[in-house]
Amino acid sequence: MTPVNYIKVDFEDVSVSSQGNVAWASAQMAINVKVEGQKITIPGGVTYCI
Repeated sequence: MTPVNYIKVDFEDVSVSSQGNVAWASAQMAINVKVEGQKITIPGGVTYCI
C-alpha cells in the first residue's frame, strides 16, 4: 500500500440548523490527496445530527 503524501479536506455550502434540542449540519466537501506525485480530488458530502 502506497502512503499518502498530503491530505486536505475543503468544505463549502455549509448549512447549520436547529429546532428545540436537536441540531444538524450538512456540507459539500472535496478531499484532496497527493500520492506518488499525483494529485487526486474526491468529492463528497457530509451530514451531522446532534
